[in-house]
Amino acid sequence: MNSKSLPGKAIWLVVSSLTTLTLMSMCQPSIARNVLAAFTLYALKMDRANIPCPSLTTNPQLDSVQLPTMYESARDSRADYLVGLYDFARGKLSSAEIQISHSANSSSEPLPIYYLWAGCLKEALGDEVGAVEEWRAGGAREYFMRKGYAYFSQGNYAESLREYTVVIRIEPAFANGWLGVAAAQQNLATVNRARWADMLTSAKTALALAPDDPQAHYLVGYGLWLSGGDVREAELNLRWALNKRAYWGDAYSLGRMLLDQGVAGEPTALMQKALSLKSDNDEIRAQLVRAYLAEGQCAVAQQEARRALERNPAQQERLRQICGAYNACKCIFD
Repeated sequence: MNSKSLPGKAIWLVVSSLTTLTLMSMCQPSIARNVLAAFTLYALKMDRANIPCPSLTTNPQLDSVQLPTMYESARDSRADYLVGLYDFARGKLSSAEIQISHSANSSSEPLPIYYLWAGCLKEALGDEVGAVEEWRAGGAREYFMRKGYAYFSQGNYAESLREYTVVIRIEPAFANGWLGVAAAQQNLATVNRARWADMLTSAKTALALAPDDPQAHYLVGYGLWLSGGDVREAELNLRWALNKRAYWGDAYSLGRMLLDQGVAGEPTALMQKALSLKSDNDEIRAQLVRAYLAEGQCAVAQQEARRALERNPAQQERLRQICGAYNACKCIFD
């Protein structure tokens, strides 16, 4: 048998089987539903990477297959849902929205997944308010939170931000959603892909909703520092966070901010603490060299600079710049 003909023969077998089973299902709705489910699973491809909803596509060779006979035999919320997905994948958004909304509003079996897709369809149709209502009804907040966290963990901060933004659309008073938004904006602002002012607004919203959350205080302090806001308020928030948890970012941010202000002494202890919590961070090591230089501990600064250079030779130019900023001490690398 020619292997190149297998895909076509497989599709022919599926369609033939569906035809046979459809005739059987006319008298047995449960079989009709199973036929419909089998067809849908075979015909659709889902890409979960799309934002905020997964994308659906169909096998082009099955686009012309019609479902009315088996659908009418199996008419219930699950059948509505399956046919709606199939129409969604074929770009028939209006009919898909009707079918899936019907499944979500069914009194027999309204499952959360129905509401998720009903919201996705409304979003695709430009009905943002309707989308949020469906997602809220289906308890989809945690679904989007998990997606936001997954993207954040991968370093995909733009995608993470879009998912977290859906979360706060669903529940505007949800502090963790705002924390996610602010953290994503923080990373994007670092590479000039978001505004520090926007990040600070999000962080302050999170803090208002969760005044005892160290992460909210950290993000507010960080945002004030980088946006050129009230330095005293930034320091108070960073110290509050530092006193409540053992996170390297609190110590590093406060130490770096104090160094930028020309403070010597305390930044050294803060950078040492940060390094003890995250020993693989080259930037902490570079700032520790800077802290030693600010104190006039020239020999210790040079020793730390050499240690940092041994760990990562690519840091040489960065360390040279730091050493060159303090005339009282000289770091020798050669």
